[in-house]
Amino acid sequence: MVNTATSITQEQVFTAIKSLVGQANILTIPREFIDYTGDLESALLLSQIIYWSDKTKRGDGFIYKTYAEWHSETGLNEYAVRKAANRLKGLGILETQVYKANGNPTVHYRLITSRFSVSFLQNLKERNFKIQRNDSSEFRESLTDTTTEITTEITDNDNASSPGSRSSLTSEIIQKYFEVYRRVMNKEHPVLKENQLACVKLEISKFADEFCCDEPSPFDEMIECHFSRTDGLKTDFNINHFATRGIMQNLFYQHCY
Repeated sequence: MVNTATSITQEQVFTAIKSLVGQANILTIPREFIDYTGDLESALLLSQIIYWSDKTKRGDGFIYKTYAEWHSETGLNEYAVRKAANRLKGLGILETQVYKANGNPTVHYRLITSRFSVSFLQNLKERNFKIQRNDSSEFRESLTDTTTEITTEITDNDNASSPGSRSSLTSEIIQKYFEVYRRVMNKEHPVLKENQLACVKLEISKFADEFCCDEPSPFDEMIECHFSRTDGLKTDFNINHFATRGIMQNLFYQHCY
């Protein structure tokens, strides 16, 4: 004889379990993101930032979530979110700013899509990534073409937005940065890959255009100030980090006005 009470209870429990596996409750982490970022937490945060990046209502492309919201969505605590965000910033693909949201200071996140697209594809190419559904040789050839196309597009955009002496200006600024890095860090700056250098030049050129910087002097001051942090915060002195709009804008307003 079937115990009706037990049967109903089991059915209710199973129904509740099924509700946990709906699409809204699944966190998707591409396996390649783990190889790209180096750990599971960073891969998860990257995946979620990409998911939300085209859903923001802000005109500047930033998204925001409190640490409590990140924990509710991903299971990552504040320390894990901070650590993952710092790793993504170290890769040069993420910038963060603190703005008010709902009346409270909240960390905002913006994926630098041009840098991410190039560096992610480059990472795949370097690891000779293979997809079982594709012939490996065809995929590598396609990947090489795509990476070249994106890198060329960024470089072309850099040249297009840098008429006349703009290209020379960005080169002077980058050279200045490397000189200060050498003096302060007592070592050479890590060598940039071609696509990384193209991204740095693009960001500096765009910033110079926006803030009407036709000579390197404002950037000279910004670079010196960037290397003279005395607030006890750990600063990433790689030029990939410096050449983000948020960092350059803060330095420009704080030390050039």
